[in-house]
Amino acid sequence: MCIAQEKILDAISKMKVEKIIINTGTINVTERCNLAGSETKKTKTVKVEILKQCAEKVKHLFWEPCAITVVYCIGRDLYDYKKSYSQFERDFRCSAKIISRTITNNPYMSKHVNEWDELNAPSRALVLKEAFIAEVEEMLNSQEYVENT
Repeated sequence: MCIAQEKILDAISKMKVEKIIINTGTINVTERCNLAGSETKKTKTVKVEILKQCAEKVKHLFWEPCAITVVYCIGRDLYDYKKSYSQFERDFRCSAKIISRTITNNPYMSKHVNEWDELNAPSRALVLKEAFIAEVEEMLNSQEYVENT
């Protein structure tokens, strides 16, 4: 192994690597983001009922029915919602296929929500994202939630 290869491997070993792609002569390394002191891959388990209540509180920020997809993405990335698109649509009583169509039409939504700023997501999606997260976190931190869990 040459010195250049050793330096590359040493640098990569010090990173919190999510993905490495090696093509002819090129190495692409995707590092996990570290926002607010926690890795983007960290999630909290939150009951669907809490997510539904919080979605209702920020519904005034929905610009179209498809805005519910922002809630889906946040649940997927931050709150351990692992159910399918169709189950989410049933849980949240929204139109069939709205999640898949919206993600297809807005590629940034297939990425982790903590990456949306860098992907130039529309400001309305970012505003809804922040408001929804704030509602969920407030509910999780409230005495009422703690007593009922």
